[in-house]
Amino acid sequence: MKRIPFIAALLAILLSAPVAAEEMVIAVIGNPASPIKSLSVSQVMSLYTGRADSAFDTFSAVPLDQPNGSELRRAFYFSVTGQSETQINAFWARLAFSGRALPPRPMNDSAAIVKRVAGDIHAIGYVAKEAVTKDVTVICDIKIKN
Repeated sequence: MKRIPFIAALLAILLSAPVAAEEMVIAVIGNPASPIKSLSVSQVMSLYTGRADSAFDTFSAVPLDQPNGSELRRAFYFSVTGQSETQINAFWARLAFSGRALPPRPMNDSAAIVKRVAGDIHAIGYVAKEAVTKDVTVICDIKIKN
């Protein structure tokens, strides 16, 4: 019977211990020869929502997107804009229909984004941090708690 208080105390300690949140890092990448060496999350949002930003006044950046429906795309847009993928798709449909802007170019996967960014000085994309290679430069890290 002396074990019951001990087990209860141990259980209370284990249940009150904080659980480490898993953190995902999305890397916004650019070409190493690009004049854009770093971006804030706000500037990334401007780029991926077609809004003007002074960082792009003298250099035309071409944003690349993950495939529609991918978990990485959902996490990216929610983290950067606070909007769901459905809301972002509707936003871009309105802009494209009005002729004001075109959405970021969708690519097949992270490997295709890395390859395109490595070969195009104007391309900017986002991938999971693990997908970054030596052929591209990380210009912004976006940390997402799962």
